[in-house]
Amino acid sequence: MIPFTTRSGETFTETLNPWIARARSVGYDGFIIDVSNMEKPAPISRMLQDTADAFDGFKIFTRKTIILQERQSIKERLANIRDKSGVNFICIRSSNADVLNFAAKDSRIDIIRLETPTEIQAFSEGIASLASQEGKFIELPFAPLFKTRGAGRSKFIREANKVLEITLHKHVRLLFSSDASHLTDVKNAWQRVIALNIVLGASRQVARDIFLKHPFQLLERNSRENVMNVASASSEPNGEDE
Repeated sequence: MIPFTTRSGETFTETLNPWIARARSVGYDGFIIDVSNMEKPAPISRMLQDTADAFDGFKIFTRKTIILQERQSIKERLANIRDKSGVNFICIRSSNADVLNFAAKDSRIDIIRLETPTEIQAFSEGIASLASQEGKFIELPFAPLFKTRGAGRSKFIREANKVLEITLHKHVRLLFSSDASHLTDVKNAWQRVIALNIVLGASRQVARDIFLKHPFQLLERNSRENVMNVASASSEPNGEDE
């Protein structure tokens, strides 16, 4: 996953071309762009679809990350969120256990991201169990395993191990996002498998599932959601709106 930003004077395609070249060079044929920092992400998603031919078959998906701390604000923030944002995936962050509990059950949410220590502390086996039942994905950032130093890195490794143990115990799928801010942050999947095996002690099979199997399952979830949305829309009587 990469955050989407453009430099002054660059076209949309010019911004993406070096990222696509880097991703292809390490064996990927697609990636996810986070458009959360854009005021109106829907046009970007449409532009990606309109310019797909320019990327010669490379698949680009979009996501929006929402940070929620109050249980009372959830319904308002999530109302028609997928239609309004026009993205493929909705991700939520929160350090409030009640919000995470709600997100684990809400069909509009695809990913629960745990980025800060307080967010990880709010995560529990109960939330993981709900997320597993609803087919959600739990996500951790990959960069802190290597970009942080000293006590900060040790603390993140302990927290990541906690999340890894809970997700394995509750059979919920775990993702590690690259959060790439530079081209060199885009690593080969097998490099990341080995790194997770060494740093967190995850078995090779578990690490392969995280970096090779779970991302494909996320895309499959998106395909199923699109089919269900089309079917739901086609079954509604004309002229009626709930």
